[in-house]
Amino acid sequence: SRTKGEETVAHIRSVVGASASVEFLELDLSSLRSVRSCAEQYLEHHAKLDILLLNAGVMACPFSLTDEGRLEMQFATNHLGHFALTKYLLGAVKAAAPGSRIEVVSSAAHYIPFAADIASQVMGRPPMSLEYTSVSDVNAQSERLYSPWLAYGRSKLNNVLFASELSNRVRDSGVFVNSLHPGGIHTNLARHVIEASAQQIGDRVSMFFQGLIQPLMMTPEQGAVTSLYLATSPEVVEQGIHGRCKMVHR
Repeated sequence: SRTKGEETVAHIRSVVGASASVEFLELDLSSLRSVRSCAEQYLEHHAKLDILLLNAGVMACPFSLTDEGRLEMQFATNHLGHFALTKYLLGAVKAAAPGSRIEVVSSAAHYIPFAADIASQVMGRPPMSLEYTSVSDVNAQSERLYSPWLAYGRSKLNNVLFASELSNRVRDSGVFVNSLHPGGIHTNLARHVIEASAQQIGDRVSMFFQGLIQPLMMTPEQGAVTSLYLATSPEVVEQGIHGRCKMVHR
């Protein structure tokens, strides 16, 4: 949001100094119009882009559709918006090569579709992931099939596959593309999970389990380390790290 973005800009300037070169561009990854507008604003003032870190996401939310495209919200936000933004800005990233980078924040949840397939086969049912990755699963026809966690896992699997294929296509241009799993981080990403658990097992029991889990979670500062490593470490270029899915780096 603009409010949070401008607060972050002010915080950076308070730490680095008032002369820090930092700017905010408003972007809603669930809106392809917003994605295009943001990219156009960036390209109007900048010819190159050294690092594109694709980090936005929603997790296990109730079924909903985007306003303009009528697409399932997790697929639209976690994958499609990032795909479109990368498409618009890829020329600028290539212009900053060699050594420019695109990092896609995925999750170990990308294994969920495979786990669902195994569970289906054990129960003698057809593989679920094929049905859940059909065209109907990303539009208004998919509500009857919708599973919050399976939809989230599918979107995170799309992140990994996107990064892997993009890496193959741009490798000769000097652009490094990787995906990553940052680990369990204590942010508001799990707000929908908390709301659902409170409805199912009650507020007090839900708060009890949250109290047990929270000490095991990383802070946002700790969770950012994996992303920052892939975005800034010289090892990425020196070791030729391309198309990899990097797990927690602490």
